[in-house]
Amino acid sequence: MILYIKKGIHFIRKNPTILYSFLLVILIPFAFYYNTFFAVKSFQKNIDYNLQTKTLIAENIFGVFASDTFNTPLILNKKIKKIAEQDPEIVKIQVILPEKEKFKIIASRDSQEVGKNISSTSIDLAWSQNQAIAHLSSKKGERFWDMTKPFYNSKGGKIGLVAISMSLKNADLLVLKVIHSSYIILDRKSVV
Repeated sequence: MILYIKKGIHFIRKNPTILYSFLLVILIPFAFYYNTFFAVKSFQKNIDYNLQTKTLIAENIFGVFASDTFNTPLILNKKIKKIAEQDPEIVKIQVILPEKEKFKIIASRDSQEVGKNISSTSIDLAWSQNQAIAHLSSKKGERFWDMTKPFYNSKGGKIGLVAISMSLKNADLLVLKVIHSSYIILDRKSVV
């Protein structure tokens, strides 16, 4: 056995191009794989950031008219339903007002939530820190951008919170399609 190893090492020393060829056969597909992997990860990160920005913009717009109509929940609910019909990626919209030591949903995409008390860490943080709180969540394998943000009256006084949840299903399907295509191309490059 040792004799064969010595002969192999001697052969490689005489013909170093075989070692270089072998390394290239291993390194090139490996480099393609990692290049594709990091490109796709970067693509996913950019899509997530853009959807987070879209969620924040939607929440800002909604907060503007919620501050004018929070006294008329019926109008708010109608506006929420219109938004939900036009943008199915928005799976949750809630207008939340403080009530004593709790928070109460006064308008929601889900009409069964209206009038119920609600509590969550993001609601408490958004209210106490007076800023938007965003985080990724998942339910049944689907990812969402959840954002809760205070809204104000015309004098700048904090009135309540707007909570929006945006589905990432379409974006995730797009990323999966890109991943699939990238690895098919990578597989074909490896064969060549």
